[in-house]
Amino acid sequence: MRVKGQNSVDKKSILQFGKQEERSILDLFPYKSCTEEGVLVTKEDHFQRYYRVVSTDVEGLNEQEKLERMNQLTTVMRTYVPTIKLVSLTTETDLTEQIVQKRQLLDKNRMEQSLGRNLQRLRKYEKKLVEEIQELKRAEQERPDLSFFFVIEGKTNKDLQTRNRQLMRSSGILGLKPLYKKELIKILYRMNNMNDE
Repeated sequence: MRVKGQNSVDKKSILQFGKQEERSILDLFPYKSCTEEGVLVTKEDHFQRYYRVVSTDVEGLNEQEKLERMNQLTTVMRTYVPTIKLVSLTTETDLTEQIVQKRQLLDKNRMEQSLGRNLQRLRKYEKKLVEEIQELKRAEQERPDLSFFFVIEGKTNKDLQTRNRQLMRSSGILGLKPLYKKELIKILYRMNNMNDE
């Protein structure tokens, strides 16, 4: 039975219906480009900037310091007029500063050993430093770090710079650090590949 006005189904269209269109992951990404300073240009030609909130050991703070940090976060959220996003995710732990400090101590220790004084004590200290460096390297590879980021956006680059100044003024002791291209790419990769640990 045929219904009036209904056309026969084209077999080619049925086959195409189930076929997935091959697209690059870059087509799905909401960004066109990124400058060396870490300013992202979105597909809508807006500008975005990511800032890392410096993590603090909250358990180690006294009540006054905790209150100051909470008040500072409240101030940012109340005084920063344009929209702001707060993103949290686990990232690789970056202990390069601590490793560099331990290596400097190790070099200093080896220099003192070459002078020939207190060799037994210096060798024990050297062994301890080597173990600490290895532990830091292992922690970098095995333990993720919970990180927080503020994301701001502007319609123009000048608008973004104005919002940048406003955010930095209101953030105070939160210690916001802008992300530059190299680190930002890692963060964006992690945000878009949540199963990749």
